[in-house]
This record gives sequence, C-alpha cells and structure tokens, in this order.
Amino acid sequence: MKKLLILSIILSIVVLSCEKKNIENKNEEVTVTQINEEVTVTQINEEVTVTQINEDRWVSGEDGIRMRKAPDSNSDTIVIIHRADKVNLLEETGNIMTIGGRTGKWSKIEWNNQTGWVFGGFLSKEELKDYNTEGNIFNAYDVSVGDFIEGQEITSIEIKEYDDGTYMGAFIDFKGQMEISGKYEFIMDDVMFAEHIFFIVNEPDHSKMPILDNDTRTPSFMIYNLDKTNEMLDISGNINIQGEATIVIKNYSIACLPADVFNMATVVKVIDN
Repeated sequence: MKKLLILSIILSIVVLSCEKKNIENKNEEVTVTQINEEVTVTQINEEVTVTQINEDRWVSGEDGIRMRKAPDSNSDTIVIIHRADKVNLLEETGNIMTIGGRTGKWSKIEWNNQTGWVFGGFLSKEELKDYNTEGNIFNAYDVSVGDFIEGQEITSIEIKEYDDGTYMGAFIDFKGQMEISGKYEFIMDDVMFAEHIFFIVNEPDHSKMPILDNDTRTPSFMIYNLDKTNEMLDISGNINIQGEATIVIKNYSIACLPADVFNMATVVKVIDN
C-alpha cells in the first residue's frame, strides 16, 4: 500500500514537471518609429529699387496732393500741396502702381522747406498753370484736361486749325456749377434753331465765366434742358418771351468758331425770375 502511494506521488511530480516545460513565456517586441520631418522655411528678400532724380515737377492732382511721412497711402499727412505748385522730386522708390487712375511710383519730394512722400502719378514733368488764380480769360493752347478756370474743371478740349496750322477755334467742355445773372429770351420758332432759350450774362458776372482770349462775343449761351427750364422760368404759351433771372448752371461748354455756333449750359435751378 505504501509502495502504491509513493508511486502515485512520483508520477504526479513528473506530470507537473512536463506541463511546466510546455508553458512558453512569450515577450512581444513593440516597434516604435519616430519620424522627424524637416521643415524648410524660405525667406525672400525683395530688392527695393531707389532712383535718385533731383528734378522739378508740378502737381497735377485736381485737388492737389498729400505729402506723407512715408511711402504709404495710410501714412500720416504732412501737408496738402496745391495743384500746379512746383516741387523738387528727389527720388522714386518701389514698384509701379496705379492709384486713383494714375500710374507711378512713390516719390520723395521737397516743397516749401518740407520733405516727404507723394504718389508720383500726380506729378507732371510739364509746367502747369493754375487758372484758378490767373483769372477767367485763357488761351486754348495753354490749358489741359483737368485744369480749373474760375472753379470750372475742363473735361475735354478740341482745338480747330486751318490747313496751314493756324488757330481757327475751339470746343471746350467744363464740369462744375456757377451762379449768374442776366437776360434771357425764349424763341418759339427760330428758322435755324427752332424753339430755344438764349441767355446773355450781365457784365458784373462776366468774370465768373471761362472766356477764350480771342472770343469777342458777349458771354452768353443756349440752354440744353429746355423743357425743364421752361418750367422753372414759368414760360408757357405760344409767344416769344424776354426776361431777367439769376440762375445756377452746370456743364458749361464753349463753342468758338468763325461761324454760327453757341456756348451751351444746363440750368440747375432758378434763384430769381
């Protein structure tokens, strides 16, 4: 009996030893991959071209031009320089750009002992005359589109010449309003111009009107907006009418030729009739 018990114990030990040998301890290897991406930063240094000039220029901006502390439209304004004023252009910098319909570069200038920056598109190489300060009588060859005469801005110029190149006359259009007094005549049935209103400016107001220096006519004009003006002047009926009035006009046009042509204007309102 003892032998059997001892034999059972020995067999159990052997079996347990075999089972232990069949157990495997597996250690799984975990692979970790670290990626270091290289980021390349490219810095571009643009070369700014500066051109030294030192020449005279004239301000061509209709309302003058702003001198700024830096070549930037957002920079603080030092002073506003009037149209036709002469400045000394010192240098130009940067690229060509367009501002307000004008093309140019930022320009460093000197004016009235002050130095600053303006946009070069509003500078002219040719001398300009400011007819705002030189009176209302002018020569057609001396003015340009954008010039002002007694507050009236020139919007177009057409000069007529004879075959030999001598001056014949001119058509000049203006933008702006002016108040004038004078005599008017309403004609019902004119052979050449049909129904129209003809306005003759009183002499004290001649100085308000742009006048060509070779125009010997009394300052006068025909009216574009006939129907509206008839209402404002209270003209009615089938008869010719004469009267006096103070009116505001706009879009004044000069037509000066050695022929039957007339200046024109649009009536804005009637102040006194």
